[in-house]
Parts: sequence; structure tokens; C-alpha cells
Amino acid sequence: MKGFTYFFTAIPTASSNLLWKPLDHTMSGDAQYAPLTAALVRTLTDKLYEKRKTAALNIETQVKELYAANQMSQLEKLIGVLRELALAPNGQTRKGGLIGLAAAAIALGKNAGPYTVFLIEPVLSCFNDPDLQVRYYACESLYNIIKICKTHSLQMFDQLFDVLWKLSADTDQNVRSGAELLDRLLMDIVVSKEDFDVANLMSLIRDRLYVQTSSNRRFVVSWLNTMLTTPRFTLLPYLSEVMDGLFRMLGDQQAGVRDVTETVLGQFLLGVEKAPNTIETADLSQMLNVLVVHSHEDESPMARKIALVWLNDLARLLGPKLLFHLAPLLTAALPSIDNDGLKAREMNTKLLALVQESTELDVDKESTELDVDKVVEVLLKHISHGKRETRVAVLNWIQHIYTTHPEKLFAHMERIFPILLKTLSDSSDEVLLLDLHLLSDVCQHKQNALSIDALELDEESKRQLDGVVSPFLVKFSLSLLQMMRDDRSLLHDRGVIIIRQLCLLLSPSLIYRALCVLITKEKSLAFARQIVSLLNGVLLTATELFVLRDQLRRLDDDESRSLFGCLYRSWCIRPISLLGLCLLSQNYGHAAELVSHFSQVDITVDILVEIDKLVNLLESPILSFVRMDLLSAHHQRSLCTVLSALLMLLPQSEAFTTLHRRLQTVPALTVMGAEAVASAKDRVDFAPLKPIFLAALNRQHDEMTNIVKCIAALSKVENSPICRASTLMGRILLSLEETEGMVANEAAVKALGGHVNGDHHSNIDGMAVTHMGKLMLLYVEGVAARTAGLALPSLPPPAPHQHPPSHPAFYDRRLDFAADDLPGTSGAGGGGGEGGTRKPKEESPLLNDLLTAFAPLSSRRSMSGEDELDSPVKRIRAERAMRETDSLAARTCPYCGRLFENHLEVEGHAAREHPAERTEVYSCSECGLACNSVRTLITHWEKHRDCPRGHLVVRTPHEVVESRGEPEKKQLFACGSCEKKFISRIGVKYHVKNVCKGAELIKLPSREHSGGGPGGYGSEWTDIDPRSVRSNESDLQ
Repeated sequence: MKGFTYFFTAIPTASSNLLWKPLDHTMSGDAQYAPLTAALVRTLTDKLYEKRKTAALNIETQVKELYAANQMSQLEKLIGVLRELALAPNGQTRKGGLIGLAAAAIALGKNAGPYTVFLIEPVLSCFNDPDLQVRYYACESLYNIIKICKTHSLQMFDQLFDVLWKLSADTDQNVRSGAELLDRLLMDIVVSKEDFDVANLMSLIRDRLYVQTSSNRRFVVSWLNTMLTTPRFTLLPYLSEVMDGLFRMLGDQQAGVRDVTETVLGQFLLGVEKAPNTIETADLSQMLNVLVVHSHEDESPMARKIALVWLNDLARLLGPKLLFHLAPLLTAALPSIDNDGLKAREMNTKLLALVQESTELDVDKESTELDVDKVVEVLLKHISHGKRETRVAVLNWIQHIYTTHPEKLFAHMERIFPILLKTLSDSSDEVLLLDLHLLSDVCQHKQNALSIDALELDEESKRQLDGVVSPFLVKFSLSLLQMMRDDRSLLHDRGVIIIRQLCLLLSPSLIYRALCVLITKEKSLAFARQIVSLLNGVLLTATELFVLRDQLRRLDDDESRSLFGCLYRSWCIRPISLLGLCLLSQNYGHAAELVSHFSQVDITVDILVEIDKLVNLLESPILSFVRMDLLSAHHQRSLCTVLSALLMLLPQSEAFTTLHRRLQTVPALTVMGAEAVASAKDRVDFAPLKPIFLAALNRQHDEMTNIVKCIAALSKVENSPICRASTLMGRILLSLEETEGMVANEAAVKALGGHVNGDHHSNIDGMAVTHMGKLMLLYVEGVAARTAGLALPSLPPPAPHQHPPSHPAFYDRRLDFAADDLPGTSGAGGGGGEGGTRKPKEESPLLNDLLTAFAPLSSRRSMSGEDELDSPVKRIRAERAMRETDSLAARTCPYCGRLFENHLEVEGHAAREHPAERTEVYSCSECGLACNSVRTLITHWEKHRDCPRGHLVVRTPHEVVESRGEPEKKQLFACGSCEKKFISRIGVKYHVKNVCKGAELIKLPSREHSGGGPGGYGSEWTDIDPRSVRSNESDLQ
């Protein structure tokens, strides 16, 4: 131990004020270890444990004798020698020093107090030794020393706590076991000391809370558990300091650590329940922040559950004191409100009750003041949460705050209102209904600072709405229309429920007045028509609008007449809806005047659908009074005129049959009294209203004219095939339905442009087609397009050789008749032919022009050696030929005149409804096979192996189908009786069997067949008339 120069200062005692000095290595023999002998020291540091134990017993005896003889200086020297041995670098020497220190402490007994520090310090240094046996013997030695010194050892509590904390994670199990025994002993000593410094212990624990080792965590939590279970100690003042670390321990990998931590948090919560008022405001804020953080969805399930339990109990214990911290509490509760296993829903209910109680009871407003700014910020953050329950809870909170603190909430309405409007697109009906309920309350609020002058409205609209409709309702109506304009799915999917719920929560007359006034200024005519159709359908069918329907029917005050005029002005763009409004208000005379102008209306499928709905409504209980008015002398003439006009507009469908039967039941003589009834002019002045209807018709006519002018201007940009194609695409747009048809046709324009782009030499032309089509769509939607100086933009070229599939909208069924709607063109003629058959339908001139315009662009692909159907022109021709059976005649039942979607539905209808009337059969001119439908005959042709594909002509009551092919040689046959010629053996056998019975079959020489016309086989060629073939099934076998 040469060179050891460290001095240890002894605690002053009654007998000694000396300094501990290291051994003098210059001395030899017993003098070096005095008062111990060299032999005793050698035995004490021996490798054998039994020898060390014997030496320790001798040291114990010698210490007792020295203390009994009051030789304190010798005793201090003895302890100094043992300290030097314990601090020696040799492991065996250190083991001897450790056992010697323990023996000295045992010998001193209750008198060891003054020597506690000098006994413990060298032992603590041994815990850093790499030899695990040295660390284990150090645990034994320290255990004996502390057991003897007891409370005197607490003067080194910080060092002992740090050493034990490190030993809890020792690599050797024996060392950890010894450390646990030592830890329990130290806990018992701490618990027995009444004036123990708890603050110092909590400081030590706080510094070690965030360690990640499980054994270290268990050590810290065990100390907290011991202190909490000791009644004399209070740890609540330190709860905010250790709470975050404890919640982090709940995510530990070892279940034992989690269980002990949960127990400790439970002990803390019991302490809070016993003395909730002892928590300081600053500590409460810190605790709530910790609990909110650990209640997040990303935390461990146990930490999240216990955090919400804490928050729920704090809301119950502290009551109104938590209102100031409502925002963080909602941050914790709202995301977890859907989980029944957590306390979030229960806590949310308690918080709602606390807010209600704070407004009803006279409490200290400074401590319970609601921070609405932060609460609104939290609610708006969670209103778009992914969970439906959370969104519902947010809307309930906004509604609750609006009820309890309306002034404070309205200060944030500029932020809240737009978000509430976006929530209308929510997929949940429950969220939608709550949102509408809240919006209706906002619209009815009378003390809002919003002025109608702040809205961007024209003077006429302001005049009609100011003082009648709330400014917030006007703003809501504007926003709702804008949302439906931008998102048509909101209009189609949720429009009805939105309008009905608003009419239930607010006055229906105010809703309809606001929307109708704004619709009249709508630039997009197509969108305005959709809104009017929606409002009209709800008005005539919804139960919630019974009072409004009754008000419009009576028209007995100025308010109702003013509302009728407002509806009339906006309904003018929908003639059938306007007609229904007149029927609802019993203004049959004016309705009769309106139908006289229906000849100017373009009757589209949309119009026919509206008429069909109106006819069904006439048969419903809602308009039963209209049916009763057919018996009135005052109304019968004009009402029958209206219904007859509708009947003339309808095709022969179910609605046609229903209305026709209704009119047939009207008696020739009126059966009800002819007393005077107030006429329509007495109730409503139609003089200023009818011009609005006529102006709406002129507006539609002018719009169509402007489109044609725009197309003509575009066609003059450059005289090229592509410009011709763009013009023709615009003409196609005229023949499609307004909204859905245009959207579909936009895809058709892109597809057609893609066909052109398939040729890599014509990319620019294809992009021009797409651009021209888009211009047409924009113009039809009401956007003014400048035609002068129009330049095509530079669009990115598509991928080469990319062929988009043909879009079905391009082959819309109205395409065949597009030319009929334009001046200077004529549609397909349908004159009758021989035997009552029609001539072959001509191709639409519009389609021919379109194909001709695109022919130069696709000629390269056609001449490249590929299949003809690979070119756009051939593909369009082939697909159009396949759709020939979908013409108007093929979709009409020949027996009752009913119109269907396609020829398949006609055949099914005829088989079900007219089995006895079906006398026609369709015969193959080659083999004479009789078929009951054109579809079956076409299938037969495809499977016919002997078909020459020359000139097959089959005359049917509805169609003429032709097949042309290249000349080829074919065997001919003839009947020996009538000399009719046939092209197959099957055909002549059928003729001989059923027509010229018993006649001889003649085989003619083969000859070349030409597909030039019916005379390809000469003048003797004979077609089999299907009417000559008997339909008896027995004869066909």
C-alpha cells in the first residue's frame, strides 16, 4: 500500500480528536498493523473463509477489550488498519478488511454510532470492485454494520440510496439478493425514524424516475410504496413531481413493475380523495397536463386507462375548480369517448354537468371561469376526428356552450360557422342532424352582429331578404349552395335530408324564400334546375312541409302570396315544377295558360321523368284535392286542359296509362256545385309573373343559340380536319342531357382524343380535340367563352400508342337523332316498305361527318396492315352497327306502344304481356329456319356454317338486317314444282316439305355469288317472306 496518502477525518468523540492516518509502510512486523499483529492480519486476508472467520472473531474480542479499557486511541488505530485493508487493491485483502469492519461494528454494538461513517465509507467503495465476490462480501459487511448502527447510518443515506439503486441492476444474482436484504433493512430504519427528511428522499427518487432499466424502476417504486403505506409520511405535495415518471413506468416490459406502479398510483389517488383541497393550483395544472399527455391514443393501454380514471375522479372531487382547465380535459376525453372500457364517456358527462351547474349556482367566478377561447380551439380541432362518436360529442359540446354561454361562443362564430358548414358533408347521419340543429340555432340567434349588407348580394336580393330572413340564414344558404355546386354528391346524396331537417328546425317559408331568391341569381342554369327540382320534390312530398303546402294552397294572406311569387320566379326554369306549384296552389287557369307554351320547351328525358313524377303525385294523397277539383264546375275545364297536355307530352308508358285512365273517369257533367270561388287572379297577380316564365324559356333558347355561334367561331380558327371534329363534338353536346350527360360526354371527348393520340404523328390534334370539348362543356355550364383570338394551350403529350377504351357515353342513344335537333339536317327516315317493313336505317349525318373529319388522322393506322377494326373509324362503325337494334322502333312494343330501354326488354315484355298476339316469326333466307326474335336470328347467322355471307335479306316487322361479303362460288338448289332457287339443301328441303309438298329437288350448277345487291343470283332470286311461314310449332319441326 505504498504511496497511499488519503486522510480520513474522524468524528470528534469524548476521548479522541485525532485524525485517521494511513499505515506506515516503512515499519515492519507487528508495528505496521498495531494494535493488530502481522499473523492476525495474514489470517484475516487468507483465501480460506474459515481462517478469515477465525481472525474476525479475534478482532471482535480485541475491540471489546479496547473499548472496555477505554483505550480509544488504540481502537481508532485498529479501525484505521481495517479501513486500509478494505481499500487495498488486492481482492483477498479487501475481503479481509470487509469482514474485519463488520466484526468491529458487532463488537461495538450500541456504541458504534460515533464510528458509523468510518465503518461504512470503505465498504461503499468496495461496491465498485469488478470482483463479484468482493461486492457480495461488501453487502454482507454493510448489512451487519447498518444493523448495528441503525438510525446513525441515515447520516449517509444519500450514498447508501445511490449504492443500493445501482446494486438493484447488478449483473450477479447473489449480489442483487444481498442488495434487496440490505434495502429492506434500510427501509425499516427509515420508517422507524419519525423526523426522516422526506423531501430529500423525493429529490433522490425524482432524479432516478426516468431510467429505463426495469430493476432500477422496481427499486424506486418499492420505496414510494413503502412511504405511501406509512401513515406518518405525506407524499401528496410531491405528487406532481413524480407523476409523469410513474406513468411512464406503466409501459415497462415487466409485468411486476407495472403492477407495483399501478398500486403506487392507486395509493396516491386514495390520498387525493382524502384531502382534495390540499392540492395547490400550480400542482393541479401540472398534474392535469401529465394526465392529458398519458391519455393519448399512442400511450400504453394501462397508462391511458389509469390516466382517464384519474381525470374522472378529479372531475368528481374538485368539481367547478376544473372548469378553468376544461380545454385539456376535453383533449383527453374526446378521442377515447367511443371506448366503453375507459372512463372518457363518464368524464364527458360530468364535465357537461359542471358547465351547467356553474351557470345555475352562485360560485366564485374567478376560480370557475370557463376559458371559451381554448375550449373552442380544442373542439374545432376534434370536429373532423376519424371516430363518429368523437364528432358527435364535439357538436354536443358546441351546442351546450351555445346554450350556457351564447355571447362568448358567438365571439368565435366567424371560425365556427365555416367548419360547421363543412361538416354537412359528413358520412354519418347522426353528425349531419346534430350539425343542422346547431346551424339552425345559430341562424335563429337574434343578437348577432352580422349584417346583410356584408354579404355579396345585389340590391334586389337584399330588398327581398332584408328584415325577413336572418343574415346568418342568408349566409348559410349561400354557403350551402356553394358546397352543393362544388360537390354534386352532397346535392344528390344528402340534399333531401338537409332540406327536410332544416324545414323541421326552422320556418320552412324562410328556408324556401332564402334559397329561391339566391337561385334566381344563379349563373349555372343546370345547377339551378337541380336545386329547383330538389326543392320541388321536398315541397310536394315531405311531411315536415305540410303547413307550408297548406299555406301555398290557401294563399289567404300577403305573406303567403309573397312567398308564392318568390317560388314562382325561381321555379320558372323548371316548367313542370312550376306547373306542379300551380296545381298545388289550385291556380288551374294559369296552369292552363302555361301548358300552351310547352311547345317551346325542349322535351328531354329529364322533362319526361318530371312529368312521370308529377303524374304519380297526382295519384297520391297529398294532391287528392286536385283529383276532387276534376268534379268542380269552376276548375274542371282548366284542370282537364292541363292534364290532357301532360298526356300528350308523355310516351305510352305506365304514367301515360295512369293519367289516361284518370281522365277517362272524369264525368261529362259536373257533379259538384258551381258556386263562385275566388279565382286565381283574385289571390295572385300573375301579370308580372308570367313574363318571367317566358323570359326563362327565351333564356334557354338563347343559350342554345350562343353555343351554336361559339361552335361556328371555333370552326373558323383553321380549316383543318381537327377543327371540323371539334365543331362536330360541340354539336354532339347539344343532343346530350345537361348535367350527367355532359359529365359523361367529357370522358367521351377525352376517349376520342385518345383514339387520335394513338397515332403518334397526331398528338397535337388529339389534344386540340380534348381542349375543344372542354370549351363546349364550360360554355354549356354558363361560363362565357371568348371566341375571338382563341389560342390552344400547350398540353403535355399522352403516352404513345395508348388506346383508351371506347366510352359508352359517346354512343349515347340520342346521338342517332342529334341531326334532327339542328337546322339544315335530317334524321333517319322511317317510311314503310313492301309488306309493312321499314327501309334500312340510314347512318346519322352527324356521325358520318364526325368519322369523315377523323378519317385523315387515322388513315395511317388503317393502311399499316393492321386489322380494320383497330382504326377509330372502323371501330366506331362496327360498334354503331351492333347498336342498330337499339333504335327507337326496336325499343317500342309493337302491340301496346310502350317504350323500353332496349330491344331485350321489348322481347321480354312481349313474351309476358302479349303471348297471344305474337304471330310473326323471323325466317332465315338461307335455310328457312323460323326464329321468334331478331336476336335469335342473328345468333343463328353466326353459327351457320354454310352461310355464303353474300346478300342475306330478312324482312321482319321492325328491322332490315343485311350482310355483305366478298364474291364466292356456292352450290344452288331449286324446287321442281315452282322453280324457286335456294342456296342450301336445308332451305329447299324445308320448302318442299311445307310449301310444294312432294315436289322434286333440283341441284343446279355452281356459280359465283356477288354481293352487289338482291340480284346477285339473277332475277330469279327469291326471298322467303317471314309472313309466309306458319308459326305453328308442330309445322316447324
